[in-house]
Amino acid sequence: MRIKPLLCTVLPLSDKKSKENIERGYFCAIKSGLFFVPRHSHGKQNHLEPGAGKPRGTVKDKKKMSELKSFIVATLTGIAAYLHPIASNVFALVWLLGVNFIVGLLCGLLVYHEDFQWRKMWQCFYEALMLFGVVAFIYVIGKFQGNHTGAIQCVSMVVYAACYFYGIRIIRNLRNMAKDGSPAKSLLGFIYYVLSLEFAKHIPYLDAYINTQKNDNSHDSRTD
Repeated sequence: MRIKPLLCTVLPLSDKKSKENIERGYFCAIKSGLFFVPRHSHGKQNHLEPGAGKPRGTVKDKKKMSELKSFIVATLTGIAAYLHPIASNVFALVWLLGVNFIVGLLCGLLVYHEDFQWRKMWQCFYEALMLFGVVAFIYVIGKFQGNHTGAIQCVSMVVYAACYFYGIRIIRNLRNMAKDGSPAKSLLGFIYYVLSLEFAKHIPYLDAYINTQKNDNSHDSRTD
């Protein structure tokens, strides 16, 4: 059934071609979604009702989206303000994990000729989430116990331990990327030696943990 536009019924247009042009533009606007014409169950002709030409997104939906964005921003701001005393440790972890991901990716592409794997990227992302969760959990528990200084010291120890393990991996990958016999490879080998042997002595319990792991590995190899 042909729908006659409102302009044709209101304006006294005598020219038949003008009416056809208006109808053609009207139907193009409906087809493109610019206007919404409600359908009725009875057989009367449908006309453009007042207010039907408004966009489909209502003001109420936009208000809900704005409230949701404000809630997310306020929540993230509150968490960041609460964790502000350990912000330097969090930034150190971000840089450490970012460099670890980039160096590992370049080493895999240039040295081992591997293709880019999404699985490794998601694994790095999961490890970052776990580290941030552990650091935040330690700080929150220490804050609840009233030991603010001890919580920050514990968080710093965890970050230094992460620097040790991820730093060794970064230096090892860089050493593998360096040319054999070059000064860069010798320098990276020296840094790797210092990190793996001397740096661990300055972190509480880390040297004892490394020696325990070496003893366990040697015992397992003898058993096998």
